[in-house]
Amino acid sequence: MTMGLRQLKWLCLAAILPLAACGEPPPRTLQEFLNDPVLLEATLLRCRQEGDAARSDPNCENARRAAARLAAEAEATRRAEREAASQRVREERRRREEAEAEARRRAEDAARRADEEAYEASWILPDAPEARPDAAVPRPSGDTTPPRAPAPEEAGRTPVGEAANDQAAEPLPAEPPPGEAG
Repeated sequence: MTMGLRQLKWLCLAAILPLAACGEPPPRTLQEFLNDPVLLEATLLRCRQEGDAARSDPNCENARRAAARLAAEAEATRRAEREAASQRVREERRRREEAEAEARRRAEDAARRADEEAYEASWILPDAPEARPDAAVPRPSGDTTPPRAPAPEEAGRTPVGEAANDQAAEPLPAEPPPGEAG
């Protein structure tokens, strides 16, 4: 009979162990939730629906911690992207300001040189070779006399051959002065 009792104990133990193993699955780990966003979302939804009963549930705790970590990582990524964009804008602004400063410096240098040249030019004597306009440029050969301008009394006259062809050369009838009536 002792053998039967011992066999009965083993038999009961063998029957209870599978039932105990078929109970609730072990809670999901934080890493499982981090690796599986669908599982995380489903667990968070279930935890919200259960309300206060889910506060002590290890799955809900791990899911909330995973969601918080993912949100922190996403925020850090967004912050890094914004900082990189801001850095690019600052670099571009710095380059633009440097270019503007360089342009101003060059303009100031050019103005200063022009002022110095004008000042130096004021001290050149008229008899000096660089003061004569013809010193550097040779005169062209041939007749360089400019054409003669017509005298003021000749300015209104028409050459003889052109008067016959030009109707404007005929005098217009004179109008009586405003005080005299015809």
